[in-house]
Amino acid sequence: MRAIDADALISDCQLAQKQADRHGREFANAFYSGGGEVSTEWWCVEDMIENAPTIEPQRKKGKWIDRGWSGDGRGNSWHEWECSECKHITKGAKWDFCPNCGADMRKDGATNADVES
Repeated sequence: MRAIDADALISDCQLAQKQADRHGREFANAFYSGGGEVSTEWWCVEDMIENAPTIEPQRKKGKWIDRGWSGDGRGNSWHEWECSECKHITKGAKWDFCPNCGADMRKDGATNADVES
């Protein structure tokens, strides 16, 4: 699986539609067989998808902010950490990624078990 640039693919599809509109009914008919089924000329759509530019998803970088200890008043306590990106608070362990927004919380590729608070 690969991430594609959907905006570029939509632009390519719109350009293909404009070209089809200019060529009129003969061009449109070339895409359908006599029984109303799509013919093999639709390979061009598959080709556009195959050749669509790929993107490297940009993941936010964040850090855990130490919010100290909290409890429920019944003798249960836990440490709270706040995501610097979305302000989500997690209880207990610091994760490598925020479970709410997906921000990368690792420091230079280390796991958070290796990172000082």
